[in-house]
Amino acid sequence: MKKTMITVLLAGGLAVSPTIIPFANTDVQAVSKVEAKELGESTQKQLQNDIAQFYKDLQGFPTYSSSHAGGVSAISERAFAVAINPETVPILGAARFGKGRVVAAGLSEYFDFTNTDSTKTAVSSNILKWVTEKDHRLPVHSTYEDALNGKGEITMVTNREITISPDLPIELKHVDNFLSIHLNPLKHQVVYVNNFHQPLSDEEVQTLLKYVKQGGAVIFGEKGWVMEGYPKEWMANENSKPNLSDYGIQKFLNEVGLSLTNITATTKTATLPPLSYEKVQNYYVPSLIDKAKAIENGALDVNTLDIGPEGATPTKKKEIIAQIVSGTISGLVEGHPLQQKVLSDINRLNVTWPFIKSDYPYSSALLAFQVNKASLDPNGEKSPYADHFPGPVPQDAALINNKEIQVDFDYEDLSHLRMGYPPGNWISTGLYAPAGGMITIDVPEGTEDLYVQVGSHTDVLTGKPSWSRMPVVALQQKLEPGTNQIKSPYGGLVYLIPKKAKANTKANVNISGGVASPTFVKGKTSNEEWHNYIKNNPAPWGELVGEHVIFTLPKEMLLTIKDPSALMEQWDTITASYNTFVGISREMPVPHRSPDRPHRYVADVQISAGYMHAGYPIMIPIDPAASHVVDPELALVRGWGFWHEMGHEYQQNPWKWGDITEVSVNIYTLFIQEKFTEVQRLLQKSPDGKSHYDRAFEFIANPSSSKKFTDLDGMDQLVFFKQLQLAYGWDFYTKLHLAYRELDSSTLPTTDQQKKDMLLYMTSKIAGNNLVSFYQKWGWSITEEGIQKVNALNLPEPEAAVETLREYE
Repeated sequence: MKKTMITVLLAGGLAVSPTIIPFANTDVQAVSKVEAKELGESTQKQLQNDIAQFYKDLQGFPTYSSSHAGGVSAISERAFAVAINPETVPILGAARFGKGRVVAAGLSEYFDFTNTDSTKTAVSSNILKWVTEKDHRLPVHSTYEDALNGKGEITMVTNREITISPDLPIELKHVDNFLSIHLNPLKHQVVYVNNFHQPLSDEEVQTLLKYVKQGGAVIFGEKGWVMEGYPKEWMANENSKPNLSDYGIQKFLNEVGLSLTNITATTKTATLPPLSYEKVQNYYVPSLIDKAKAIENGALDVNTLDIGPEGATPTKKKEIIAQIVSGTISGLVEGHPLQQKVLSDINRLNVTWPFIKSDYPYSSALLAFQVNKASLDPNGEKSPYADHFPGPVPQDAALINNKEIQVDFDYEDLSHLRMGYPPGNWISTGLYAPAGGMITIDVPEGTEDLYVQVGSHTDVLTGKPSWSRMPVVALQQKLEPGTNQIKSPYGGLVYLIPKKAKANTKANVNISGGVASPTFVKGKTSNEEWHNYIKNNPAPWGELVGEHVIFTLPKEMLLTIKDPSALMEQWDTITASYNTFVGISREMPVPHRSPDRPHRYVADVQISAGYMHAGYPIMIPIDPAASHVVDPELALVRGWGFWHEMGHEYQQNPWKWGDITEVSVNIYTLFIQEKFTEVQRLLQKSPDGKSHYDRAFEFIANPSSSKKFTDLDGMDQLVFFKQLQLAYGWDFYTKLHLAYRELDSSTLPTTDQQKKDMLLYMTSKIAGNNLVSFYQKWGWSITEEGIQKVNALNLPEPEAAVETLREYE
């Protein structure tokens, strides 16, 4: 039998002699025993019936572009995957627990009760039918199947704001929390849990577990990768190093046999293929771990497993196994039996870069778990991987002591802008903490809610199939009044972060132990100072600081800049144009006052999602995007990605939803491109000789009443938004942003359908024309109520048909 040899590293990176990891003796016989248990006839028949219920009247499970569903794993014998992206991981799972049932999805769109989209309605209907199915162990109770057949209705209890169509037999009962109601499965057939801004308390978790054991049903849908990556949006408490296991909903799901993962499972609109019993069983995580061990040891041929897309290569199959196993065990709550199963197998691995997880589908999962739990050594000793990334600091670099940084707590709440990602408030210090080196931070007495962050690279990569750096390298820690001593195993640029705004409050903080970083501040640093000494500061990373934007880049890129003043003037001008476009400035009152702090771009050797992604900071790849930042000409020629991601920052949430998130964002991109270049992106032709306009006009000419706007490719859909600009000018979108900011919060739409109807209303009102026909020709799904609201404005039809407008070369 082939044995796997792995080098073990002690703390601090000291290598010892190779050893055989504990799972080396896993063999085919052990896996076969698991298979035999899985293939019990009654279990097989029950599961086949379950799968059939979930796929009734569906060709497959839908995914939605831009929604980026999260992963969901089955981790107990009574749990199973319901929908699987063959390219990645499961996105929806179900479980029996006690007398009740639970369904969890990595996307809230699977629980759409508006009855406006036939596919979404079929999905949610099948889910409700399954969770409320009759059980011989329970007294006669209402089921959704009966309710749809005219026999009463079911009651859904929820702590979230949702819309339910009056055509559906569902009575909605809203509660602030699940302790305020005595949940009774016979009276309350389904509980729909919201986790956004209202994390479940431990008491609520126990209440829901008791309810399900007695026969109740719980449904839940959110993206685990967002919950872990953007904890400020999701958790009431301040958590400097969040994990999915910190959430009450994960504690609940783990107990019933399901687990959210931090993996981005889908990225496009598609129909996932129906599942066979055999395929479902191959995604059951406890047995998949045993299979991964056997594959790694040469005892099991991965080609024998039905996993991944049709025709998947052995490498692809192992990559998927590694993703599922690592994503699952890294998010389990402390003490879970499955977590305990892998703890005894953990050894520190000596990796080379890039580390290809699929080569070691189980060992890579162990490393992912180890990194997620303990990569930032509490003792701060230098990681053996720090010199690889973010990079070494010269041993003779001078340490700077008592550098005073003023922290202004009087920063604005930017919620009035209704932006997708308003700028955060990292305060750059111009210092870099060497890996494993002690930095001392003296905080004045009376200063509260101040944090330090070491490292700019906050993307967590544990769910990625391969790693170009360690998955967690940034450290964030709360500072207390007095002297604080901090060590980071990886080092990085030092930031101070005031977590709570306080009027008229400033604090002077002194930092010692860091080295100087190459930092250019527009208006303060001259080109001469930059070239004479600042660019040669010893830190491996530095920053270009402008009025509206900051770039964090590796030193080797910064050294290539010839005229940093002109470069940052160009980037500031581009970024300020977004403010102009959406109608905000510092001189205007709320809600039209522009941000009081800059946006950030951070370059990284590997990022968590996409080629670039929005957020704070916006993340870009070092290769090649960092070179585009520092070259004024390349910045314009290769600028689409930069402008696109900045567009996401400015997208207004009341008219942003999954289907068009990646489409409407390019309104901003087109505006910047037209303002600063001669490029006309929508006129570009594909190999068939057709432009985006050509395909759009073919779609518009199609008289079918069943066509859908979302049937088109994203860039073809963009013609719709460009036509509005061609008809009414760029000022049309400025007015639209102004109007949405001025809406009373109580009138803001919450569901996708409400957002569609409101966008029709708002665009018609601003255009001064009834645009119903225009939307219909483009295949938009608008309700009759939405149409009547626009008709009530008594607006004329457009003088020229908007759907006929186009650009010309």
